[in-house]
Amino acid sequence: MNYISILEDLIKRDFETSWFEFKENWFNADKLGEYISALSNSAKVNGSDFAYFFWGISDEGHEIVGTNFDYNLEINHEPLEHYLLRNLYPHINFRFDEFKCNGKRIDDLYLNQKQLKIFFCKILKLFLNKISLKI
Repeated sequence: MNYISILEDLIKRDFETSWFEFKENWFNADKLGEYISALSNSAKVNGSDFAYFFWGISDEGHEIVGTNFDYNLEINHEPLEHYLLRNLYPHINFRFDEFKCNGKRIDDLYLNQKQLKIFFCKILKLFLNKISLKI
């Protein structure tokens, strides 16, 4: 897959859509699970073939700035990818990749429409359950 041409096309847009997201170095494992859920659901609902999350792109201006984010990290001695898969339901396949664009390191999370399902993050479900108990 040619991520550079995809990225170049997406950064030309005036704003992010519900099926792709740009961040520079942001990371929060639980929130990333929520992002994956939201991106997947939005892509499925909007008929998009793919959903993407790119690190190394500025939110404002969509400039290629590079990233320090490393998807090979561990959460409580568990690889991030395993942690996310364990907390997403139903399970889906996604892929992390790293590439260079304009000499800058870019990481991306790629979801394929053939694999996308409407799903939710168990963490989000637990949060919603806590809210409904308070109401």
